[in-house]
Amino acid sequence: MILDDTSLEFDMFEDARQKLCQVFMLEGHLRRDAERLAFYVVQGVRDVPRFLVIVAEKVPKTVKRFCNFCNPSSEMRPG
Repeated sequence: MILDDTSLEFDMFEDARQKLCQVFMLEGHLRRDAERLAFYVVQGVRDVPRFLVIVAEKVPKTVKRFCNFCNPSSEMRPG
């Protein structure tokens, strides 16, 4: 858990975790496994913005190349 989260952020992520847990249980996962999966998914979502900021600050050329690779302009796409 990250200590600088505001109460509202915590509530939002906790609500998402509980809903994901219910979905995983409806899909047939045991409660223990559903709780674990939901926790990992929500934790990963929480960390993505920080990860993107760090990557963009540390290696902007690499990120730009990666973005160009993932979303090439229409001229570069094979026809």
